[in-house]
Amino acid sequence: MDNFKAKLKRYWGAFAIPLVFVAIVAAMWAVPHTRLIFQTSYFVVEMFGEPPNNPYEWATEAPVRERVQYSGVVDGRAVEFQADVYSPGGDGRHGAVVGVVGALQQGVDDPRLIRLAEGVARLGVVMMLPEMDDLVEDRLVPEEIDEVTLAFQKLRERENVDPDKVAIVGFSVGAGPALIAASHESISDQIEFVGSLGGYYDIFDLIASISTKTLIDDGVQRPWDVSPRSQQILRRSLISYVDDPAEQEMLSAIFANGIPINETALGDLSPTGRMVYDILSNASTDLVYNRFASAPHDVVTILRRLSPSIHLDGLDTNLFLVHDRNDRFIPYVESRRLAENLPPSVNLSYLELDIFRHTIPRVSSDPLAFILELMQFFFLAYRMALQLI
Repeated sequence: MDNFKAKLKRYWGAFAIPLVFVAIVAAMWAVPHTRLIFQTSYFVVEMFGEPPNNPYEWATEAPVRERVQYSGVVDGRAVEFQADVYSPGGDGRHGAVVGVVGALQQGVDDPRLIRLAEGVARLGVVMMLPEMDDLVEDRLVPEEIDEVTLAFQKLRERENVDPDKVAIVGFSVGAGPALIAASHESISDQIEFVGSLGGYYDIFDLIASISTKTLIDDGVQRPWDVSPRSQQILRRSLISYVDDPAEQEMLSAIFANGIPINETALGDLSPTGRMVYDILSNASTDLVYNRFASAPHDVVTILRRLSPSIHLDGLDTNLFLVHDRNDRFIPYVESRRLAENLPPSVNLSYLELDIFRHTIPRVSSDPLAFILELMQFFFLAYRMALQLI
């Protein structure tokens, strides 16, 4: 009998340990801020690779994906766009975020973007992803800024959104329009925060870096291993600013297919066409800036509208800024200059990390360095989520 009682105590002890653990976790899950820590942890883990049997999925309601279409007026211009909206399961109002993606060839149907939006929705945040048609076609144009502004306004009007907790986050070249839209007087005082991952500060400096394959860090110019994808986007964007379709076709053939141009055809180019040719075919930073100085007014106007460096005076919110130190698409010095030139009204959180390749999460070969940087990113992501919950 004594032996039976001793065994029973051991069995109860073996059961008590997991039961106590489950009870502690359940109690912590019931506290909103603690639950958000767990949710953000799972969200960050999912960004770096979906784990098997992820408890994040069975502990949260499945998000609802909806295709919407909006129209409106921004600064007197009629604007139309369509977007995918990911909402948390259940009722009630939620914080929300407009995600402005870069030049993804699959647009809002990119599997990585879908996983990100679903993860955000499982955090309890509505995420709107406007379909940026020009960016999908590798063209960076000012009209995208108006679409972001209108998207923010329409997101605040949704029944399941708390209008006092709405943010904008930009990725890659999409971060430029996101920052400029956030500075717009019609919405600047309504934004909870702005996020930028792998974005740019000055469009003229960015063009010079991509064109010449160099970057300037602390006044020193050095080689930069630029991605062919960035060169493609720059080429298509600049050529799209040329009015004559025949010139567009010729310039595309020259730089995409390597077809040479004779002196007669070169001399017949319009001022915009000649500017684009010179910028895309040179290796001199001075030449790039000289061409900008003498560029047609309409082209300079377009580029100035696309440059956050000219439009940040109206920014008055928290800014979460992250950049890959080894970024081959947009130099990390762009985010560094942005951080150095913000208006005093902006509260900045800034990280330069090695755990991304541009905007794509990656597991680095150094486990300790990876864990340390992952923790930094987790705390930044938690602070962002906390502002929207």
